[in-house]
Amino acid sequence: MQKKILIDLKNITIKLSDTFLLPDTSFSVHKGDNFVVTGENGSGKTSLMKVLTSEIPVCRGSIFRNHKLPLSKNIAYLSFENLKKILKKEALTEEAEYYSGKLLKKDALEHFLSNDDSVFKQTNLKSKKITDLSSGELRKFQIIKALENKPEILILDEPFDGLDSGSEKKLKLLISSLSFSDTVLFLVTHKPEDIELEKFMHIHVSGNKVEFYKKYQWNLNLKKHLPDLGKFVYHKKKFNPEIIADIKNADVFYDDRIILKNINFSISSGENGCGKSTLLSLITGDHLQSYSNKIEIFGKKRGTGESLWDIKEKIGFVSPDFHLKYNKDIETYKVLLSGYFDFVGLYQKPDEKQIKNACFILNEFGLSDLYSRNFNKLSYGQQRLILILRSLIKNPELIIMDEPCHGLDKYHRELVLKIVRTICLIKHKALVYVTHSDDELNFEYDYIFEFYKEKSELNYKTRIKNSIN
Repeated sequence: MQKKILIDLKNITIKLSDTFLLPDTSFSVHKGDNFVVTGENGSGKTSLMKVLTSEIPVCRGSIFRNHKLPLSKNIAYLSFENLKKILKKEALTEEAEYYSGKLLKKDALEHFLSNDDSVFKQTNLKSKKITDLSSGELRKFQIIKALENKPEILILDEPFDGLDSGSEKKLKLLISSLSFSDTVLFLVTHKPEDIELEKFMHIHVSGNKVEFYKKYQWNLNLKKHLPDLGKFVYHKKKFNPEIIADIKNADVFYDDRIILKNINFSISSGENGCGKSTLLSLITGDHLQSYSNKIEIFGKKRGTGESLWDIKEKIGFVSPDFHLKYNKDIETYKVLLSGYFDFVGLYQKPDEKQIKNACFILNEFGLSDLYSRNFNKLSYGQQRLILILRSLIKNPELIIMDEPCHGLDKYHRELVLKIVRTICLIKHKALVYVTHSDDELNFEYDYIFEFYKEKSELNYKTRIKNSIN
């Protein structure tokens, strides 16, 4: 018995600005079909998914639709870009509440999540505001909300980014279960080898073409030359403090919840470690409670008159949360240059040397074609790579990378890890690297700052382990 056709694309071409993409693409989506979608950063995977959701119209060809309406409920699209839209809307609502003095809606997620979710058993999400969620919790929220509507078509764009190992296992089980249901599943991912793909067809986007395979193809990744990083990340010949960051007996609370308790942590010049986001915000000064704890950064105690910008000048930083907040419609080269001034956006005039360095970096990393493109129009992976380079452009003494490989294809993931390995070899330069993926730790780190939870306990504990390398 032939399965019901839900969407039929015939010889479509799309146009973004003055560029024609994915010409003469044709394929059909039947009830119960499953697709894994692969391709390099910026290849057009997201644009193809947006055709399915009608977010991008076609300029040639035709689309036949035979699925339930409305589209917003019956085609669920979970992506980083949609997370940015949700957060922007919530931020505007909070701003309106602040100026009006009125509560426009409930603070917590209870008005979003009607039932206890059966996917992550994460009922504690209901007590939080969307703007207070971590990147991993935002992913969970997206998935839980999408499944409540029981969509006919579910598009998961890099769904594992930001999830801890336990949540990742649960999501893999969910994907496996959905692959045997009538729900059409599109899985856009750079790590398809981590998933059981027996029930999946393969869509590969490359060279402005869409290729279709009845089974997943394992040999479609292109090998590229990795650039020399010696001119990009190097040792500064100036005074470096022996202790870059020193945290003593730090506590962080949100209402009645204990986030960090009695934390003792120091980073010496030339040392490398792995931590978690709240801890990092104590170092960068972005957390208000960093001033109520005993913290010294670059030899200066917090709250003794030091300038926050003097501290930030010596730190390069990138994280999923920062990526979400960098929601600016400006040219890509300006995003890169903003790393010199530690602002979201470019509000100071860069000098000629800084502009030349930005051009050199984009050219050296094969990104010169992105120079004048709108940053918000780049793919998720392209944006992440630009923000990583932004964190390094001033050659800082302390580099903090929180989940930097999110959304990166295999080539760019290896490129970032090569940058990390290069940093680790430079004297008097320190690195803090946060990850949920142990396979990324193929560099010479000195310590692991680990968060763990005993089965019988509610709160996380911390421990520091020496490197086994």
